[in-house]
This record gives sequence, C-alpha cells and structure tokens, in this order.
Amino acid sequence: MAGANDATLFATAVLFIMTATFLSGLVLLLLGRARLGPSAKFIPYPVVGGFLAATGVYFLIRGAGLAVPGGASGPEMLTAEAARHWWPYVAGGFALTLIAQRTSHAVALALGIVATTGGFFAYIALSDMTLARAMEQGLLLGASPTGIGGLSAGDLPRLGEADVAAIAGEANTLLALAGLSVLALVMNISGLELQLRGAFNLNREFRSAGLANMIGAAGGGFVGFHSASMFQVSHRLLPEPRTTTNLAATSVVALGFAGALGAIAYLPVGLFALVLCLLGFELLWRWLVEAWRTMPRSDYAIILVILTITLAFDFVTAVLAGIVIASLLFTAAYSRINVIRNRVTARLRQSPTERPEADTAILSRKGEETVILELEGYLFFGTANTLYETVASELKKRTTPLRNLILDFRRVQGVDVSTAYVMARITDMVRRERANVLFSAMSGAVSDRLSATGVLSAVDTHRTLADALGAVEDSVLHETRIGHAPGEPPATAFGLLISRAAGLDLPLVAERRTLAAGQTLFHQGDAGDSLAYLENGRLSAWVRSPTGSGARVASFLPGAVVGEIAFCTGTTRTASVVADSPCRIAVITRASLDAAARTHPEIAAEFHAILSRLLSGRLGRTTALLHALDR
Repeated sequence: MAGANDATLFATAVLFIMTATFLSGLVLLLLGRARLGPSAKFIPYPVVGGFLAATGVYFLIRGAGLAVPGGASGPEMLTAEAARHWWPYVAGGFALTLIAQRTSHAVALALGIVATTGGFFAYIALSDMTLARAMEQGLLLGASPTGIGGLSAGDLPRLGEADVAAIAGEANTLLALAGLSVLALVMNISGLELQLRGAFNLNREFRSAGLANMIGAAGGGFVGFHSASMFQVSHRLLPEPRTTTNLAATSVVALGFAGALGAIAYLPVGLFALVLCLLGFELLWRWLVEAWRTMPRSDYAIILVILTITLAFDFVTAVLAGIVIASLLFTAAYSRINVIRNRVTARLRQSPTERPEADTAILSRKGEETVILELEGYLFFGTANTLYETVASELKKRTTPLRNLILDFRRVQGVDVSTAYVMARITDMVRRERANVLFSAMSGAVSDRLSATGVLSAVDTHRTLADALGAVEDSVLHETRIGHAPGEPPATAFGLLISRAAGLDLPLVAERRTLAAGQTLFHQGDAGDSLAYLENGRLSAWVRSPTGSGARVASFLPGAVVGEIAFCTGTTRTASVVADSPCRIAVITRASLDAAARTHPEIAAEFHAILSRLLSGRLGRTTALLHALDR
C-alpha cells in the first residue's frame, strides 16, 4: 500500500484486525459447536512442558529488562551498566523461589512484594530523592494514559476508506492467524491443565473464546485467548478464585477507561521486575529441576529441545518441532508393542460345537497343527512387521508341520496400507509351507484395506473366530474319515448306553422326538429336568440378551449331549436350543433315569460316569486354555 494516505492506512489496518479477530473467533466457535475441541488437543505433555519452560525464560528476560531504566532487551542487557540494575532482582527472584520450595508460593510472593516496596521507599527517603526525580530516572512505573486509546465512535465511519482488496490479498495470513489462534488456545489450555492438575471442557472453552473474539472484533480488538502465563501471575497472588476477583478486575478496567489509574505510576518498577523473575524461576524449577527427577530422559530431552527452539525461533516453530519429535518417539515405542493378544493352538481353543467324543479326541490330538493368533490394536508398518517376524519364528521352531494359521482381527481397530502388503508376505510364507491361512472377524474398514492389495483372494475369510475354527475342524475330520453312515447315530458311549438300556427294556429314554428345522427343544429359563441325546441333525444354542436380541453360542452335531449342565446342577436353562435342520432326539428325564436305576443301578452309575467324563474333559480344556491365555 505504498503511497496510500494515512486515513486509508489506518482504516485498512483496523479493518484487517477486525476481520482477523472475527474470523478467528468464528473458527473457534464452530470447532466448539461441532464438539471438535478434544480432537485438537494433540499437544504432547513434554511439548507443553517445554512451552512453559520457555515462558519462564521470557518472564526472566522481561523482568530483567524492566529493571533497567528506560527498559532493555537483547544484547544491551549484557552490558555492565545494564547488569548493575537487573542482577539484584534476578538474584532476589531466585532466592524467593528457594524460599517457596520450603514454605509456599504465597509466602514467598508476599515477602518479595513487602521487601521490594518497603526497601525502595526506604531508599528514597534515606537518599533525599524526590518521587519526581525517581520518575525521571525510570525507577517508578510512570504515568498511565489518561484516556481510551484505539478506535473511538468517531473513527468508525473512516472504515469505509479501507482498501478491501489489500485485505483480501492477505487471505492466507487471515487463515494462518485463525489456525494459530486454535493452536495458541490449545497450548495455553494444556498449560493451565498442568498447572491446575485438572481438566477443561475444551468444547466450552472454544465456544466462549470464539464468542468473545467475535464480539471484540466489533470494537477493533485483537485476537484473544486463554493465557497460561497471565494465569501464573494471578494464581500466585490468589490461588483460589473468588467472586471478588472478577469484581476487582472489572473495576480496574473501568478505572482505566475513566483515566483514574494515575496512582499506578508511583509503584516501583523493581516490584514488577522481581515478580516476573520469581514467576520465571518457578516455571523453570518445575520444568527443568523437578522434571529431571520425575520424567523419562527422552521426554526431558524434548522439553530442552522445545525450550531451545522457542528461544532461537518462536513458539509455533517449537510446537511443530515438538509434535514431530513426539510423533517419532511414539511411533518407535508403539512399534515395540506386541499386537498378538493371544497365541494358542486348536488343541485348547476349539469351536463351540459339541461333537461325539471320538471326534473331539481326534481334534485334540491334531490341534497342534493349527495356530490361532488373536490380534489387537492398530496395525501399521511397525507392528505389522513384528507380526511377520513372529510368524516366521513360529514356522522355524515347529517340530510338527503347520496345517492352519488363523489370524483373528476382532480387536483390531484399523490397518494402514503397509500392513496389507505385510499380510500378503505372511500369506505367501505360510502357503509355501503347504499350510492354510484363515482371517476371521475383520471389520469393514480392515477388509476393504486388505482387499485392495488382493491378499484376501489367497486366504479363507470367516465372520467370526468360531466359524474359522469350525471350518478347520470339519476339514480335519473329513481328512481323517471320522464319521458314520448317513442316518445312523455315531458310536458314542452315551449312544451305546441308550442302546443297551433299550435291549434290557429299561425306560431310560423317556421319549424320542423329531424336530423340524426352526423348532425349539429347550427354552432359556426353563427348568433343567431333562437332557437330550442328538441322534441325527444339527442343533444350535442361542442366548437372549436383555434387549431381546439373540446370539448363537454353540452348535451340536450327532452324538452330542444337550442340556447336561442344567440337568446335573438342577438350575434353569442358560440358553435356548433350536433345530438347524430336521433332528431325531432321545430325551432322558430325572424320572426315567430313576425308573431305570431301580432295577439296574449300574445303568445309572454308567450314565453319571459318562457325564462326568464329558464335563471334566470340557473343564480340563477350558482350564488349560485360560492358563495359556494368561501367559
């Protein structure tokens, strides 16, 4: 805007400030209304620590510079003349910090205020120096403005002279200011949470800051947000907030508008210098001394890096650098996490399908040929590579051949694209060993990501881990030719007992029932006064939730005993049993068992022995599985 007149420059500058403040407020308000506040809270703890340590250094620099008559900053503060003025306050701030560690911050601050103010006016009195002379030498704060600065009502019509095109050309700057406002608010809120050891509702803070900025923009106000450093000052003066605090702050603002704050001019500059030095040392003590004793060295190093970058460049550069460093450290640490929640074999982990005893024995004997890896967490290039190395090690150390590898994704939250390629490598490696690979319980997002690389075309996929185990068991039994002729019950101990009782003309079986597909054998909650032996067909057990929905928890094949737990314990049915296909069932009741036992007690003894073997075998497998999962 070279060559523009003063009125245009003034109007453009004010309108730019108003636009930046309003836009920043609008962004903050929208983030709060959309409840996106917590998603913006991404600043790692060590980065906030470095931010607060840098704030402490700035407090020291500003405090020391304030103690020099006329003010000082930069290299000029290192001159002997400047150091002569500021070193007592820096030393005093450090001494008060040590006192605060042994008493309290309030005591140290009060001691500093009384000593500095009393000492200064005692010096004035003893040296016969007048207040006017002290004012000239810069020892007092100086006169305050007598009116309102900035935009007045008479200036508002001049905004029409603003160069709107010049403001529009700075759209990128306006957006950057809005982004920095979000970053600054999150940074300061994080610092406040650490100082208060509490939590803020970030959505509420975004909304309140956004609304305040939009209102303040109308008066030409700058972007405003929470201030951890200002809080540090006020919190040391008054640790517990009170209603009178707000009234006092409002009164000071009102007095400022009325031009009635002239008495402030007679406060010693050294008082403010000492308070700033004290606050600076307190922040440095917390984040450089105490943090050294309590934080891991890697996190402490991040604090030092943030502190150094902040002093060398600025806060924004330091925060961005800290986020990058913390992200790299997090990635490295997360890569070392084992994403394999459980590793078991099919000898212990079997599908919830009740089979004849002979089939169960075969599955237990061949169970070591099937390995089940239950995965968890988020799979990315680091953790996926750990999974690859685990599978490779599994193949090398095996003494028996691997026939099936099941990867269960039920607890996997997501995968990245590199994981898809690692899964392809795992599949190729396992298939070269003439083994099958099965994936179970993949979410839609995981399935889509893996299918993009074609890996799913080379594996068997199943809805649940139970389905995958069932498919493996069916394959194993088919290969070993375990089965019976269609339409005939399998040769099981329970089936043989029923046949023997029938040969003796004993009423062990109370009734034989034929169920059509979909017909219910037992209802959840019914009395457990009977059990059933499945001679043909297939049954499923369903558990009804309080909401009314149902889930299948077990399946039963020919030769299985159904309802034995409720029968033995005398409790009610824990699940409903429904026919999946036409079934033929032999039902044994307590009454029929007692009737058979009256003439042939050995039948009842064998009945209970078979149930005991059945239940103890199931309990043994469950106990071994729990021990395996607890490793």
